[in-house]
Amino acid sequence: MPWVSLSLASCLGALVLPPSTSTLPAARARALVAVASAATTELHEAAGAGDLNACELLLFAGLSPDARNARDSTPLHIASQKGHRAVAEALLAHGAAANAANADGMTPLHAAASARQLQTAALLLSRGVEAGAASNAGLTPLRVAARQGDGAMLSALLAA
Repeated sequence: MPWVSLSLASCLGALVLPPSTSTLPAARARALVAVASAATTELHEAAGAGDLNACELLLFAGLSPDARNARDSTPLHIASQKGHRAVAEALLAHGAAANAANADGMTPLHAAASARQLQTAALLLSRGVEAGAASNAGLTPLRVAARQGDGAMLSALLAA
């Protein structure tokens, strides 16, 4: 994947900060922050692509599993929506907040329910996510599943 090759190499080099970052020139410090910010987008892209190896590499390099994109979604939101269970498991193993809400108040469980990703929803439910969490519009994952007419998802959410 072309987005990993150049960006990842530059991210990994920039994430190894010198012992005293407070003495860095302001321009260098801004460059490091920009690279780290771009890297969080890389984690979102890797999660969305279901690229477990790239996700683990980025996480081991020190990127936060709770990085936010422009919609305030975490990589777990993206992996949950796309049904990438293995990526979701890795993010959770690295401490991702399972109940993180995005700008619309939607959690990763909302994302899984709206995309009919039953296996990913089951993983989230097994980790104790709040099945009754309401979005900013007042939608719960149960209500999302009902609107989708997804009986299997409804059953899983009701059993939680």
